[in-house]
Amino acid sequence: MIDPRRTGAPASDTTRQRRNVRLHDRRTSVSLEIAIWDSLEAISLQEEVATDSIATMIDDRRQGSSLASSIRIFVLLYFRLLSDNFQASLQRRPMPGVREEPPRMLAIALEMFARQEASGEPKR
Repeated sequence: MIDPRRTGAPASDTTRQRRNVRLHDRRTSVSLEIAIWDSLEAISLQEEVATDSIATMIDDRRQGSSLASSIRIFVLLYFRLLSDNFQASLQRRPMPGVREEPPRMLAIALEMFARQEASGEPKR
């Protein structure tokens, strides 16, 4: 584990927390950094899908990686998609007074994750 004193990162960002998730009809525990758990919960709220359901969808698509690594990769992909979408929206000029809702990225991020897993290409 990275020593937060050496990186300047707050300890809470590098401390792992073990939580139980239900994948289909079985329960398993996953150890992730608190920031990853928080991010997964934010995705769950944004997409209006239970955290266990997202974990199950990730588990169904993973091939060689551990569940914890797969969740980390998925969270990164999800927020990269949001960032790319945000950057693209800055290029468009929205109508005055119209506020766009954040897009639903769950299906797109899951598809990208599944393609990366199937191809064996390195995770960037």
